[in-house]
Amino acid sequence: MQRFRNILVVVEDESRHEAAVACALRLARETGARLTFLDVAGGPPGAIERLLAALPDGVGARIEAQSRAEMVARVEALASGAREAGVEAAAAVDEGTAYVAIIRRVLRDGHDLVLKGQHTGASRLAGSYRGPDLHLMRKCPCPVWIVQDDTAAAVRRILACIDPDTGEGDEARRELNRLVLDLSRALATRDRASVDVLAVWRVEGEGLLRSGRYELVPGEVDRIVERERLQSLARLEAALAEVPADGLVRNVLHLKGVPGDVIPEHARQAGIDTIVMGTVGRTGIAGVVIGNTAETILGRVGCSVVAVKPPGFVSPVTL
Repeated sequence: MQRFRNILVVVEDESRHEAAVACALRLARETGARLTFLDVAGGPPGAIERLLAALPDGVGARIEAQSRAEMVARVEALASGAREAGVEAAAAVDEGTAYVAIIRRVLRDGHDLVLKGQHTGASRLAGSYRGPDLHLMRKCPCPVWIVQDDTAAAVRRILACIDPDTGEGDEARRELNRLVLDLSRALATRDRASVDVLAVWRVEGEGLLRSGRYELVPGEVDRIVERERLQSLARLEAALAEVPADGLVRNVLHLKGVPGDVIPEHARQAGIDTIVMGTVGRTGIAGVVIGNTAETILGRVGCSVVAVKPPGFVSPVTL
């Protein structure tokens, strides 16, 4: 898998950073990618010193200096271990709000992937993504891979979520589908994993049409729904044709329902360990946020997630 060449590995304490490190090392050994191990000292410079200002003899300053030295030593040790394993690696410690510092590092150093263990702090709710991870997936310009546990070093069951039911001229969303399929194929090839490709379709207003409030020819609603199903299926097949499976067996699912319900439910039932999905929003405009469907899904899954941005995405975070 040659897609990623400059990977930022986030190793904050309140995260499953061991899983991120294991995944990053394996990926780098296979592809020759360069790793940068990053920790972030929360809050502005001097925060600990100000917190402990009432203590005598500069205790606060010493604690802050000791804390930073320990962080530097930890990331340097990770980088040194990676270099001993034949991987090009560097170490960094930044300060500030974590997701902002991470994104600024991406912008400054041109990273093409952020690997991070799932957040385990107070804002982490069981079976969902919240807080720092969601901020990062919303606003980081490059793909973000949030790993759940050590099994992420070798994925086994991948779920590629695409939306082929795009409107006319929606090339950004079609490109996002291609990116999701291509990355899922690459991960599956690397680990000989299985891939489920899932597209969810529905007919807006079907419930209203079936409510009995309108006089319709018997069977007319069924015919409308079947026509929409076939058109959506044809668009799915066209999207798959743009990214051939290259020998992989892809289990293609075209399920009716609401994506925010169908995708988490399938992930649970099928034992999915890694979801690859696109985030949708206005492109080319600073301040883009993750799409409502993606936000709902991330609030209801507990497996690893690779979030891919649409072409032209502009992060609201700047240098």
